This record gives sequence, structure tokens and C-alpha cells, in this order.
Amino acid sequence: MLDVIYTSQPTTRSLAEVEDSPDLTAAIKVALVRKTLAWITGIILVVSTLLGKLHYLLSSEYATDEGHSLVFSSRSGRGRQ
Repeated sequence: MLDVIYTSQPTTRSLAEVEDSPDLTAAIKVALVRKTLAWITGIILVVSTLLGKLHYLLSSEYATDEGHSLVFSSRSGRGRQ
């Protein structure tokens, strides 16, 4: 048998700033970066949600008869039968 000993050390990491900077421009830069990252993340989530809904709608059985997507169906009638 193997004897396994697990010891965890408490972490001291936190999201607080390490040092208070009296420089106002540094605080503005940090706020701008955080706000920009939040907006980019939100836009990515909205776009991915819309793409998922679009994929769901185009691949559902109710989009066309026989369950084939409108994007891949043949308009001339010579498609799969």
C-alpha cells in the first residue's frame, strides 16, 4: 500500500492591490484595463450565445422537412431523397 500525506498551506493571494499608489494616472489605467476586459468578455458571451441559438435554429427538425438544414439543402430538388 501507498501512504499518501496531503498537507495544504494557506494561500495569501488576494485580489486587493498590493500597494497604494498615489499616482492617479496609474489608477485610471488599471480601471480602464479592467473595464475594457469586462466589455470584451461580455461581447464574446453575447456573440457566442447568438451563434449557439442560430445553430440550434438552423439544425432543428422544424427548420425544413426531413430535418435537413436550409443552408445545406438543394434548391433544384436534386438533393438527397
